[in-house]
Amino acid sequence: MKVRFPIFMITIIIVIIVSLSGFVVQINSVTGESPSPDLSRTEIIKLIALSPETGLRLRGIQLQGANLQKLDLTRATLSDADLSYTNLLNVILSDAKASHTDFSHSNMEFAVLDGADLYMADLSNANLNHATLIGVYLQSANLQDAILEGAIIIDANLVGAIMPDGTMYNENTDLRRFTHPQDY
Repeated sequence: MKVRFPIFMITIIIVIIVSLSGFVVQINSVTGESPSPDLSRTEIIKLIALSPETGLRLRGIQLQGANLQKLDLTRATLSDADLSYTNLLNVILSDAKASHTDFSHSNMEFAVLDGADLYMADLSNANLNHATLIGVYLQSANLQDAILEGAIIIDANLVGAIMPDGTMYNENTDLRRFTHPQDY
């Protein structure tokens, strides 16, 4: 008698084995249809529990439109991922590696991004109200039309970043124009 596992279960088993072995998980959409999240919120929570010290390794994952609010993704590797239109309300992305990641149109209100590597990340139209960005690496990131009201931005590397008003960051850029617009 043959035992058949659904392809979904085989995929989850492979992701868990690869995550536990310390390799980077590379997940790409294989259909020509509209992208849907490669992993569900429940599956991500299970993976977080399996890798509390090293952080998730989900390079290139498709999580467009996913609900990841209140998850602790400290030290996660999310480089080259699509997290556009994602609910990242109150998420913790401290020390995460998310270079070249698409966060456009995402809700990142109250997110903690301290020490995150967001090199060339797309944060256009993202809601970063009251987010904490201490020591974050935002070099060449796109913040066009991002909402930063009440955000805490300290010791961030913004060299070459496109600011919410479409201008390029320079040493004379007053971040308070974006974090405290009511004062201007």
